[in-house]
Amino acid sequence: MRINESRNKPRRGLIVGRYQMFHKGHLNIIKFMESEPDVDEIIIGIGSSQYDRNHKHLEMPWITNPFTFDERKELVHEAIKDEIKKPYQIMPILDQHDHERWVNYVISIMPNFDYFYTNTKREKELFEKHGYEVRGIPIRDPFHAQTIREKIAMGENVEDYVPPGVIKFLHTMKGAKIIEELYREHGEEMIIVHNFYPDWEWRTFDYLEPEDKNRILGLPRVDKKNESDSYFVSAEHPGVNIKLRGDIFKVKKKLQQEGGYEKTAPYIFKAPVKKQSLEALFKDIVFTLPRNIPEYLDACQLRRMLSENKELGLTNVNIEKERIIGLYNACAIDFQKIQPQGSRETYFTVSIESRDKFRIEKAVKELGLEKYRPLDYTGFILEKILRKI
Repeated sequence: MRINESRNKPRRGLIVGRYQMFHKGHLNIIKFMESEPDVDEIIIGIGSSQYDRNHKHLEMPWITNPFTFDERKELVHEAIKDEIKKPYQIMPILDQHDHERWVNYVISIMPNFDYFYTNTKREKELFEKHGYEVRGIPIRDPFHAQTIREKIAMGENVEDYVPPGVIKFLHTMKGAKIIEELYREHGEEMIIVHNFYPDWEWRTFDYLEPEDKNRILGLPRVDKKNESDSYFVSAEHPGVNIKLRGDIFKVKKKLQQEGGYEKTAPYIFKAPVKKQSLEALFKDIVFTLPRNIPEYLDACQLRRMLSENKELGLTNVNIEKERIIGLYNACAIDFQKIQPQGSRETYFTVSIESRDKFRIEKAVKELGLEKYRPLDYTGFILEKILRKI
């Protein structure tokens, strides 16, 4: 609360986000604000409100800003209107491209507010300098708008990641179509985004002791599905994981290794894939793109290129998976039962994924997984499968 502010007026809490996909993590933050007994009203500021699919941000790729302010306002309203009982306002906030100028601008245009919610150190310092009480945000969910936008662009079901009102928006307001078209046109920008916002992962293929397996399977679940993946690996490029799943083309590049923890940049495309996107991708992973490829490659053409081109030197391994995805400490826990094609053996693997390495380390320790040997998917295929063929 601001110093000497009157208590006769409604006490308001302000939260700011771009909301270029409003997800359950955002909803939980809004609910947390509503649960605060000294917050009477909630102000939701939509940041970067001047940037969208038709107006490019000066510093960000097209694919990060699909929706206009009006569309985002509708998106947030549909997501929270049946979830929040306290009054709320949704307001536009223009980027100022300078932290101090932005804070002054926010204070000047917002209705009077008492609390600012953020986990950003710089924002905390600046708002406190102006006499505001700054409160932290509890992060319990491993949801990221970028990941969810990519799932939508690939045609995946995101009902487990977003509130019901968002599903309505995606269909009735053609939100899904907007994202799909943007990613089709600017797919090469994924290389920029994921090098700037990498993921961390810990994975093991060791046999889990029954109590550890039961502990993993007892976690809150987000998703359960069966998948068929075609992996393309090379001993000369152990830091690159390439796979096809139907018309989804996914490449994961290892950026850094710290003990059993990997920092990765995952790129995902939906066929047909533009030649321009493939050129940017192959340059980034230091592969030689075959010559004379068409302007667009469908899934069959991609498969032929990966499996038949000798210059790439890739070996194809097909794997059937049963996946159970759970949540723990704001990390995604992915438990898989896998069956390589042509093999009688069944394997199990569990991974812990987050953008925060510390959270993964904490989860590995608390879930009792430190005793297991870390191994990534490419290493598993090279070590456990191809040696037996």
